Amino acid sequence: MPKVLRPKPYQVELSDHAWQRFCQRSEFRASRKKLLRRLKAQINTQLAVGMRLDKTSAGWLEVYPGVWAAVRLKGACWMVMTFIDEWSGLAEKEAVG
Repeated sequence: MPKVLRPKPYQVELSDHAWQRFCQRSEFRASRKKLLRRLKAQINTQLAVGMRLDKTSAGWLEVYPGVWAAVRLKGACWMVMTFIDEWSGLAEKEAVG
């Protein structure tokens, strides 16, 4: 029986700036470790169905309902740059991406 090939999950790093923005802008309370696990799961799920990236290898990912993360591919690791919420950060999201 042939071996099933599975994609290797990427590592995820959370910048200090992103952690501060998550605490400021999100109504969801999670520890840094729990947030990293959720980000890793979301990124790998989005990659499986096809994640759209811009020309700088950056993309947007909905982590919680209404909370978006700006992620950038750096080698074999995804760096989470910042968080926005849908209500206050729409202008910021359009300016960056």
